[in-house]
Amino acid sequence: MTITVNLPEHLEQAFIAEARAKGITVDALMREVLLAHPPVSVSSDGPKLIYIEGIPALRSGHPLAASVLDETLELVRQERESAILG
Repeated sequence: MTITVNLPEHLEQAFIAEARAKGITVDALMREVLLAHPPVSVSSDGPKLIYIEGIPALRSGHPLAASVLDETLELVRQERESAILG
């Protein structure tokens, strides 16, 4: 499949520089980027575990509510306190 994408000059130059740094073509870099972020409809089996800059993340295709982050941080704080104070 061939796709033409018109990008702002600064993004085009950034992709070219990254491809050169990796020693690959811009086409190969774009393929990597697109395969790393497939459309949600491709994964109909539910959430998938993906790695973003080496950090595991759950890709569900739906944004998290702000309360999820708050609750998660509170749980982490409580676990840390429990571990420190015993």
